[in-house]
Amino acid sequence: STDNGTDEHPFSLTIPKNLDCHLVMTTNEDNNDTRVITPIRIDTTEGNGSLFYGLSDTADLGNIPLAMDRSDINDTTGDGVSDDLKNVPVVSGILVPVYVAAGNDPMDSDGDGIINLYEDDDGDGSFNREDSDDDGNGIDDIEESDGSDTDGDGIVDTIDSDDDNDAIPDTEDDT
Repeated sequence: STDNGTDEHPFSLTIPKNLDCHLVMTTNEDNNDTRVITPIRIDTTEGNGSLFYGLSDTADLGNIPLAMDRSDINDTTGDGVSDDLKNVPVVSGILVPVYVAAGNDPMDSDGDGIINLYEDDDGDGSFNREDSDDDGNGIDDIEESDGSDTDGDGIVDTIDSDDDNDAIPDTEDDT
């Protein structure tokens, strides 16, 4: 967004053409106690949806009035993430909603428009991205990963810095 000297900061979005994406906006991002996270649903002449792709490089979304206080959102879990999507019309540019059946969007498996990272699966008041045990079973998520251990060293690939055990860090040798 652009600080234009008023309370309304115009917002434009630049995304690569034909990239599927979701939009989530955050206010008070520097304070975890007052932060408000708002999932966005794009309204266009083609329909509306929280998963969309762009046919043009830039889409002008104009001023998007966002809640600045948690008391102004519907937040049943108290995690600062709005349970409701904010409908935003496109002022100019072309964003096209993508319609997928619930469970077929890898970023929003329940199809409610709120991406999985911002759900609170265990209802503990912390959304999944910031919850080390997002299913509340007492086992950290990192320990519950898919368990793939390519080199058999006992460290799952998702956290193994050398998952092929060639003594060269994956960030330097793996493509």
